[in-house]
Amino acid sequence: MSKKMVKVTSAYERFVHWMLAISCLLLCLTGLGMMFKELNFLGAIFGGLKGLATVHDIMAIVFAISLVLAILMWWKEAGLLNFSGNG
Repeated sequence: MSKKMVKVTSAYERFVHWMLAISCLLLCLTGLGMMFKELNFLGAIFGGLKGLATVHDIMAIVFAISLVLAILMWWKEAGLLNFSGNG
């Protein structure tokens, strides 16, 4: 068996994927930390309730941008985006 590795995704695709994944996880953690009193320890990690809200707001923007980039990337791979003008 060959020890060569096959490159399946580009660096751009991996970057968009991880940006989407990390922002999604941080949105979940910060949202739960603000919602439930039992998860107050998350506030200590992010600098209190105000810190949770700030990180949550920033990650919402990052998530939205990365989601648009991912959808455009998937549409291009699926052939739904055709910029050549040939219908």
